[in-house]
Amino acid sequence: MILTELSYVHDNSLWGLIAPINGERYNISLMGSPKLGDESLGFYTVTADYRNYLKFWRSYTFAFRLAGGGSFGQDPQRFIVGGVDNWINRQFENDQIPIQNAEDFVFLTSGIPLRGYNYNARIGTKYALINMEFRFPFFGYVTAGPLPVFFQSLNGMFFLDMGGAWTGRADFKGIDRDPSGSLYMKDLLTGMGYGVRMIFLGFLLKLDVAYSFNLQAFSTPKYYVSLGADL
Repeated sequence: MILTELSYVHDNSLWGLIAPINGERYNISLMGSPKLGDESLGFYTVTADYRNYLKFWRSYTFAFRLAGGGSFGQDPQRFIVGGVDNWINRQFENDQIPIQNAEDFVFLTSGIPLRGYNYNARIGTKYALINMEFRFPFFGYVTAGPLPVFFQSLNGMFFLDMGGAWTGRADFKGIDRDPSGSLYMKDLLTGMGYGVRMIFLGFLLKLDVAYSFNLQAFSTPKYYVSLGADL
C-alpha cells in the first residue's frame, strides 16, 4: 500500500494562555492510495478546516470553525461525528465502537467537537461541521495580575455546534417533517451549551454541558470532561 498526503497550511493565529485569541488558520489536505491489488486499499480523500478568531475588548474572543471532507474510490475512508477530543467520560452511540475493518484503526476519522451527542452519532464517507464559540475570562481584566495560574486560566464559553455525516445523497436529509407536519432536524445534528476551562494539576481541564436540539425540543444535558486546548 502506498499512501500519499499533501497539505496546504496557513496559520497566523495569536495564542492566549490556553487557546487562540486572534487571527486565522486553515488546512486543505489531499490524501490518497492507489489500489495496487486485491489486498490493497484504493481511495482519495479531500478535507478542509478553516478557523477564525476575533478578539474584542481585552480578553474576549469569538471563534468560528468550518470543517468537512469527503472520501472517494473503491475503499473510501469513513468519518464519524459526535463527541469531543480526549473525552474522559466518553460514550459511544448504541454502546458500539465503530470499528468494522482493520483499516478503521488507521483511517477512521472523527469530526469533532459536536457536543450534545455521543461518539459515532453519525457515520459516513463525507462530513461537514460548524462550530461557534464565545470565550471569556471569569475574572475579567485581572487575569494577568497576581492571581495563581488556576484562576488566571479559569475561562468560560458558550458554544453552538452543527454537523452531520453521510455517504450518498439519499443518506442525508437535514430537516424533515414528523407525522403531524412539524419540522424537525433529522440528519443535521445541533448542540449548544456552555463550558469551563482551567489549568488543574498541570493539565488543561475542560468541562462542557451540552443540549442537543432538533427544532422541537432540547435534550437532557450531556456532560463532557476532557483534556487539551480549544483549537
